[in-house]
Amino acid sequence: MFQNRKLIIATKHQKESVIAPILEKELGINCFINETFDTDTLGTFTGEIERKLDPISTAREKCLQAMKLSNCDLGIASEGSFGPHPSMIFINADDEFLIFIDTLNHIEIIVRELSTSTNFNGKQIVGRKTVELMTTNQIGDLEVWDTGNKFGLGFEIVTEKGVAKIHGSVGAFKWGGAYSTDYIIDPTEDLIMLIYTNVLPFANPDINKRFRIMVYQALVTEKK
Repeated sequence: MFQNRKLIIATKHQKESVIAPILEKELGINCFINETFDTDTLGTFTGEIERKLDPISTAREKCLQAMKLSNCDLGIASEGSFGPHPSMIFINADDEFLIFIDTLNHIEIIVRELSTSTNFNGKQIVGRKTVELMTTNQIGDLEVWDTGNKFGLGFEIVTEKGVAKIHGSVGAFKWGGAYSTDYIIDPTEDLIMLIYTNVLPFANPDINKRFRIMVYQALVTEKK
């Protein structure tokens, strides 16, 4: 279906260096770019040029324009956005769409990659050693209630005694709000857990514990 066909990669930002080797190996096609096609005319991910369409429509239009300009019936294009995560609004994310179009065989495939591994709008406001100090036990032999955990400078710190009682990782740190909101930051698992409630006092005092258990039970593969 694809062997020895040409495919245009609609990009002006060297994305072909990543995309071309994979497609050429797996599909047996010949990838190329058209340097006369300026993909930024449809908008830039940084916002200097406003994007008129939604991300998927922009990727599709970008791909079709490049295919038409290059007289090619096989194309691929991507469209990325940086900004707040769609469900965890306090975390920045990279939202990437990739579209593959084959007009000869009437095929359109869209894939999405949503990642929090981005330095978009990121600013380090405290030093690494300050963070270490904040997440180090500051209460000696005392414990946080009956959890077996310790307390640093603003965070409850999960200990070996703590993970013996409920799922978690030693060194994770957590706290919550007056109206039952809770969060946990687990550097070992590269994981942030947030549960938002608006109840005072707890209507269900176990809901945060159950949420935490369910998240950790869902970790079924080794961390890469």
